Amino acid sequence: MPFVVIGAEPQHENASDPGPNGRDPSQAVSSTFDHSDTLQHSVDRGSHIAPRLVRTNLKSACRIEPFRNGLISPQRKRGRRMGVGPKIAPVRSKSPKLVMIFAPKGGVGKTTIALNLAVAAAVAGHRVAGVDFDPQHHFALWATDREGREDRASFAKVLVKRGILRHWREQLRDMHDYDLIFIDTPPRAEAEGNVRLDLQEMGLQADFIIMPVEVSGSAMRFVVQFMSWWESSPGSAVFVLNKTIAGRTILREARETLRSFGPCWEGSIPMRDDITRQVDYGLAAMDGGDFQGRDSYLALWRFCAEKLGVKP
Repeated sequence: MPFVVIGAEPQHENASDPGPNGRDPSQAVSSTFDHSDTLQHSVDRGSHIAPRLVRTNLKSACRIEPFRNGLISPQRKRGRRMGVGPKIAPVRSKSPKLVMIFAPKGGVGKTTIALNLAVAAAVAGHRVAGVDFDPQHHFALWATDREGREDRASFAKVLVKRGILRHWREQLRDMHDYDLIFIDTPPRAEAEGNVRLDLQEMGLQADFIIMPVEVSGSAMRFVVQFMSWWESSPGSAVFVLNKTIAGRTILREARETLRSFGPCWEGSIPMRDDITRQVDYGLAAMDGGDFQGRDSYLALWRFCAEKLGVKP
């Protein structure tokens, strides 16, 4: 069954009012992506998101060109194509590896992936820290629970700092004493203001970006758009199928669909109640050899380490 991808829908306070160019903002573009389709869609440039989605073949990447009131101006886009790129102040005096876990919507398992990768890296002997830019600070709360355990000496130590997104450059610049930094990002990447630009520029500074995706058409059609944010650094971002159920045929179909938009990890993270319980107690699947889900997170860590060029 082909997946249905629905274009971005402008958001206005009064849905009955026309958009900035007189169009009805309630209208959205929808199409079914099939291997034989040739599609070209355009979404109102006056909307809050304002991407232009151009698709010529399912196997070719989808391009979204945000405009001035969106992610990046046309002038900046042209500059990036010429190799100039956005002017970003360096955030590191040394060179810790930055791993950014990014998803434009909440509830897809960003924090659980971040903390398990951080623990795996610490177990491997790396100096590890985390930065939690999600306003709910679940990553930082997990680290606090972990530090409060009486048996904390038995587990790998992971320091997680609470971050403020608009100050991300300064906060990352001050963390030069670590080998690896795992970054948990806030959802709602489509929000207005500087949130989108901060997230995009942070990703351009990152050494590797993990984009968790749930196996459903509605989840995928939203997240795939954001792979174009990192198109100036091919291969720096990868889709990771999360909360999967073994044996479902839709898993293979989902992976094939995601690969038409960007790299997708060969494995997947299973949906297990024990993984959630571990996090509630300040633990991670990587903390115990018999914890459910450990093998999947270990495989993801080894994949990550290979991409980063560090000891797995």
